[in-house]
Order: sequence, then C-alpha cells, then structure tokens
Amino acid sequence: MDRRVKYTKQIIRQTLLELMQKKDINKITVTEICNLADVNRATFYKYYLDVYDLLEQIEDELLIEIKNTLLKENEDKSVKEKMRDVINTVKDNEDIFRVLLGENARKDFLLNILYFARTLCFEAWKNTFKNIDENDFNYLFTYTSNGVIAIIQLWVKNGCNETVDEITSLIYEIIKDGNSIFVK
Repeated sequence: MDRRVKYTKQIIRQTLLELMQKKDINKITVTEICNLADVNRATFYKYYLDVYDLLEQIEDELLIEIKNTLLKENEDKSVKEKMRDVINTVKDNEDIFRVLLGENARKDFLLNILYFARTLCFEAWKNTFKNIDENDFNYLFTYTSNGVIAIIQLWVKNGCNETVDEITSLIYEIIKDGNSIFVK
C-alpha cells in the first residue's frame, strides 16, 4: 500500500475513534470525519462505504489479529500464555480498544469475539471437564466470558495501569477458581 494511502486511511480511522470517545456512532457523519481529518469526501468514499463500514473494517482487523493470536500453531502454549498473548494484543491497541469496549461502542464487536471464543472454549473445556453437559457449558462460558470482558474493559478504561502479566494472572486465577466447581 502506498505510504500516502496508508497515512490517509490512518488519519480517517483515528478521527473516527476520537469522535467515538465523545459520541455514539449513529451521530457521527462522513462530513464530520472529513472535516476533522482534513480529507475530502471523495477520498473517504474511495476506501469506505460509510461510517459503519469504516468502523467494521477497524473491528475486523482487530478480530483477525485476536483470532490469529489464538490460533497460532504453537501447541506448547498453555491457556494462560494464550490469554497473555490476547491481552498483549489489547495493550498494543489500547487506544482502539478503549473506544471499541467503551460506552459508545457497538455490541457486535464483543459478540463476534465471544462467538469465536466460545468455539475455542467448548473444544478445550470438553477435554478439561469430562462430565460437563451443554447446559452447564453455557452457564460456565457466560460467567467466564462476561467476567473476562468486564475486567479487560475496566483495565483499558483505567489506562492499562497493571502490566500484561499482572492482569493475565488476575484473570487466570479468577477463571481457575470460578471453573473449579465443574471439576469432578
């Protein structure tokens, strides 16, 4: 990609994220983004269909990065190490996650992460919890995933003050203790 194109797309994306810190995506217009980013509307429409397409592309890139992190071919990694890798991805993209996990975010982003994580968890937990049935799995996943997301949201909102290792250990210990009820 040409350096100028890359810069233009980056400034447009950054402008959207800055606006989303202040207001809901439904109240942001292409004109507003273009004025603040100092690009014309034709340039915006060259890369994006509308504001929602721009946001969706940002979300999709992060989802791909998270999926790639979780699907790495390294079988030697423990659950805690994979969790650390994902949390490291959040830390590396802290400014974007602050918006995408914030109060003006679309819920679709979280739902997409949860849907992907659910599939991975189901396979892993079938081996760990031999006697877990579908109903118990749904309760366990709901409890665990909502707790993890809430912790990460708070961590990002507070500026990622704890290190990646500290927040990973905290989440891992909470999950381990909470899931112990299903170990038979």
